[in-house]
Amino acid sequence: MMIRAYWPVAAVVAAVLVGAAPGLFWGLPSTARLESLLPSGVARVKERLAALTAEDEARKVRTSLIVPVRGQTGGPGCLAEHPDILAGFRRYVIYSSDWDENTVVRALAYMRPGRLQLDPRTYMYGGLFIYPIGGLIAVAGKIGAVRLRPGLESYLEGPGDFGSLYVIGRLFVLLLCLAGLVSVWWCGRDLGGPVVGLVTVLVFATLPSTQAWLTRTKPHLPSSAFLLA
Repeated sequence: MMIRAYWPVAAVVAAVLVGAAPGLFWGLPSTARLESLLPSGVARVKERLAALTAEDEARKVRTSLIVPVRGQTGGPGCLAEHPDILAGFRRYVIYSSDWDENTVVRALAYMRPGRLQLDPRTYMYGGLFIYPIGGLIAVAGKIGAVRLRPGLESYLEGPGDFGSLYVIGRLFVLLLCLAGLVSVWWCGRDLGGPVVGLVTVLVFATLPSTQAWLTRTKPHLPSSAFLLA
């Protein structure tokens, strides 16, 4: 009888998990995405990007917009000769489709745990969200699940490795969101009975905000798990 009481929420959680799985890998940096933008002259642009990144390392990635790429990548006036365009292009290479996700990765890049330098230098997202993701990435790197490179410029040679960092963050968010679903169901059931609990979790699971942020490395949706737990 006890097990049967959990079937409805288990079914909802399973359905959400299956539906969310493809989103874990959507819109991530990859070599294929880079080569689709620059089918020729990729090597030279990568070289210039690496040089620009090294010069800009103290400030990390500067804020800029992506400028549409036109014409060839070689010769005077080409993409490889314009630092401002390269700065925007670099964002395209290492950012996900949701640029806010890079906030967490950028905060982790500032830290040096071995030297006890744990200041993220960006406080839009709290440490309760940032530090666990950093720990998960470190563990994933130790066991070989992701490839951690020494600097931003090295990720330009393997954008897919940078994309795997976003996947770790998205998995963390997804697990917290699933916990939030259970919390919503639990509250609804305790307040109004099994039917209310089921309706509540179904409404929460199908909200546009839930579907939009279910697999994004942002703390807005997972915060419900902490508020309701």
